[in-house]
Amino acid sequence: MFNSYILCESIFISLTCISLYFLTRLYKRKISFLEKILGILILGLTIFTKPTGIALLGALVFSLSYFGFKNHSNTKLKWLFGFIGLILILALANQMVSTFGFIENYKIGELIYGVTQYSNIPYYDLLIIDRPENMILPNNDQLPLVQMLCFIYHQPVYWLKLFFGKLFLFFGHVRPFWSFWHNMFSILFLVPIYVYFIRGIFNSNHSKGLKISALIYIVFHALSVCMMSVDWDGRFLLPVLPILFILSSRSVLSSKDGK
Repeated sequence: MFNSYILCESIFISLTCISLYFLTRLYKRKISFLEKILGILILGLTIFTKPTGIALLGALVFSLSYFGFKNHSNTKLKWLFGFIGLILILALANQMVSTFGFIENYKIGELIYGVTQYSNIPYYDLLIIDRPENMILPNNDQLPLVQMLCFIYHQPVYWLKLFFGKLFLFFGHVRPFWSFWHNMFSILFLVPIYVYFIRGIFNSNHSKGLKISALIYIVFHALSVCMMSVDWDGRFLLPVLPILFILSSRSVLSSKDGK
């Protein structure tokens, strides 16, 4: 089958790396006015390239809030800035989930989007969660995030099974319909990356702002997948990898230096 379209993960990854470059230059105060304008344009383009671009915005808002809380003495202004940032992120998140029929997805118990259309694939039962007999659904006229909270409130155990099943498929980067060696390669490659990343988070030599930004970015991506749906080919993990590589590689270098 010939490829008939280009997935946006590729450009999103590249734009994320370029955005990080400009943000680093800005943090080190080694950036010209024209580079600031170019950086803002690229950052905006990155955020709107994919719905999960909100993860980069969230990381940026939390980083600015952290440095603002740290360096500013006006407590009321700090809380006002944090509150405005939170409202902005929730509004964008609500808009993002409104484009995806997540309640319909919850109703059929899919871990991978559209898997119920292919009941003859290997290990189909592993990709479906048995739904409750008396499922209570929210009203369609409510805000998408409110609908989600109502669904979780009425079916907490069922929703948690969906959530953690998607979380495993997302970070494990394995699928029962992939070959044994394909899955083994993913595990053998990713597990050391995760171990070194966790070491990087607890490494006191790393910038606290960097660690907070990295965690927020990854958590936003994971939540967007776990609250909605996992994809067939594992491409939703790819935008997370550059951030994982940054902290994990710093941990490897620190361990080699004996720090």
